[in-house]
Amino acid sequence: MKREDICRALSKIAWGYVFLYFNLNFSMGGHQLNVLPDWVCYVNLWGAILLLEGSLRDLKLLRNFCIFLGAVACGTWLGAIFGLELPHALVLWSLLVTVISIYFHFQLLTVLVQGIESGFFGTGAVNAGLSNRLRMCRNLQAVLQTATALPVFLWDYRTGGSAAVEGLGGALVIFLAIAGFIMALVLVFALFKLRRCVREEPDE
Repeated sequence: MKREDICRALSKIAWGYVFLYFNLNFSMGGHQLNVLPDWVCYVNLWGAILLLEGSLRDLKLLRNFCIFLGAVACGTWLGAIFGLELPHALVLWSLLVTVISIYFHFQLLTVLVQGIESGFFGTGAVNAGLSNRLRMCRNLQAVLQTATALPVFLWDYRTGGSAAVEGLGGALVIFLAIAGFIMALVLVFALFKLRRCVREEPDE
C-alpha cells in the first residue's frame, strides 16, 4: 500500500477524533449549534476505512457500524438545530447507540494497535511506543463511555437525594469530563505522531 494513502487515512482518523471529542458551540435562534459536529468524525473515519481495509482487513467489519453512527450523529445534530430532543421513552435506543459506539471505537483502535505491532506502519511507529499509548486510550475510552451510560449517571441527581449525593454526582461528572478531555488529547496527538512516523519511515 502506498505511504501517501496510509498518511491520508491516518489524517482522516486523527481529524475525525478532533471533531468527535472537541466541541465549539454557537447560539443560533435560541439553540446551540456545534460547528465541530460528530457526524464529520464518521465521514472521516469512513474514508479512512475505505483506504485501509484492503491491507487491514478487520476494518471491513466496521463499515456498517460507521455508517450507522454517522447517521445517528447527523440526526442528533440536526435535531439540536431545531430544538428537538430525544424522548425519555427512547432511552433504550440511546443505550443501544452507546453500545455500538463503544464496540466500533474499541475495534478501530485495536486494528491500529495491531497494525503498529505487525510493522504495517513501519518500525518508527513501533519504536515510538505508540501501540501502548493507543491501547491505553482505547481502554480508557471504553471505560468512560460505559461509565457515562450507567443508569446512575442518567439519573438527575438535582431533583432528589441528599446534598452529599448531589455533590458526589457532580464531582463524578467533572472527573469524567476531565479524564475524557485528557484522553482525547493523548489520542489525537498519538494519531498525528503515528502519521509522522509513517511519513518519516526510511525507504527500503
